Amino acid sequence: MITIKVLRPLQQGAWLLAIALISFGCKKDKGGDDDGDEPAADDYYVSFKANGNPVKYTSSASAQLGQLSGDQLYSATMQGYQNLVAPTQELMGLILWDKQALSTRTYANANLVKKGNGDELIQVVVTYVDSNKDSYQSMRVTSTVPPLDKVVSDVQVTFTTLTASRVSGSFSGTLYKVTDPTLTAKMVITEGKFNLKRL
Repeated sequence: MITIKVLRPLQQGAWLLAIALISFGCKKDKGGDDDGDEPAADDYYVSFKANGNPVKYTSSASAQLGQLSGDQLYSATMQGYQNLVAPTQELMGLILWDKQALSTRTYANANLVKKGNGDELIQVVVTYVDSNKDSYQSMRVTSTVPPLDKVVSDVQVTFTTLTASRVSGSFSGTLYKVTDPTLTAKMVITEGKFNLKRL
């Protein structure tokens, strides 16, 4: 039996749409004390190594946390662009959900979270669009059938700071090229860090 939990590839405008939907469909949760030391705008970033190559995005490096009342879940949508208005739309985006209010701990795409109606979501989804406009995404697959048996579900996101003005932490894991049915083209993300303006 094959169990596959994979989200469809997120296209260029999807992250902005996700932020808009959360803005209108949830109650903002800015729990935690403000650290009183808000970084300058150019200090907000998402940085990581993609197959060993260093990448850093500072355009629209932001996060929005909220409560999705209809689904009885808490969520975070985080992203950084190489240049928000550039046609290539290079980006790193992270979305996560949990039944509890998000806190300074680790979340993983190996975990499933139940919505209010009983449906399950992957706890963490990471999407990377590189300079070639190739999209890579984390996957959660449980199968012994090739090539699905080779999928690694090792994405983790850790929050280290959650204040009213910023969100920081780390992330890592294996992403798969969404247009490759053989699942051999992958991007290993290491040394991921983020310091994001909280919207």
